[in-house]
Amino acid sequence: MTICTSPKLFFERMVPDALRRGAVAPEPGLLTFRLVGPEAGEWTVDLGRRRLRRGGVSRPDLYLEMSSTDFRALLAERLPMQAAIAQGRVRFAGQPRYLAAFGRLLESVA
Repeated sequence: MTICTSPKLFFERMVPDALRRGAVAPEPGLLTFRLVGPEAGEWTVDLGRRRLRRGGVSRPDLYLEMSSTDFRALLAERLPMQAAIAQGRVRFAGQPRYLAAFGRLLESVA
């Protein structure tokens, strides 16, 4: 997978398309992604309803935060997710099992 796109395009176009295509099995769960830096933004994926909305929620099942620069590197396969987590470049809270759902979203838009 090598995706050269902006985080906004990824979340607001590619993720909803992947959800419609069923790339991630529907299951209850809210994933909030917060990017900081030049392309800052916050998005929440509702896995059960297969929807995405701009902004966060108060109690997501998984909260991920990283710089938009690192997110671009992740999309372009220049930064492996496990390395980013181990190096503290990705901060998360909540249920780690939802990291797999995020991985499937990344794979589905390749």
